[in-house]
Amino acid sequence: MITEGLIDVARRYWAAEESRNIEQILSFFHPDAIWKGPGVELHGRSQIARYYEASGEEYPELSVDIVGWHCSRDEGAIQWRALFKDRSGAPAALEGINIMCVEDGLITTLEAFFDPAQLARPLLMSDASETTHHKGPK
Repeated sequence: MITEGLIDVARRYWAAEESRNIEQILSFFHPDAIWKGPGVELHGRSQIARYYEASGEEYPELSVDIVGWHCSRDEGAIQWRALFKDRSGAPAALEGINIMCVEDGLITTLEAFFDPAQLARPLLMSDASETTHHKGPK
């Protein structure tokens, strides 16, 4: 069976994220995916959905450019630049690196490295009542 590589999945995932369509975004994540970013760790599609819902409400417009990558077929690091626009149309630029792993075309882990201070209102600080903050091995 031939599966698509990580960079192909990443390109289509960011196109879905730009659409701000939650169902389309979630279709790229394994049901038990782990999403990590500055100060937060999300487990499973329901927690990930809440993050993207908050992001879409705060920043209804988004464009993402992939500017570099170092990937194998299933895992790698992808450098990106994004331009968010809030509800008033004010822009906020953000850049970072995602470490991603995929299995059977679905993202199993995504760890985003960026400076949330680059945004006027950091997205990762929005409340998700079931968000788990990871403190190390169990």
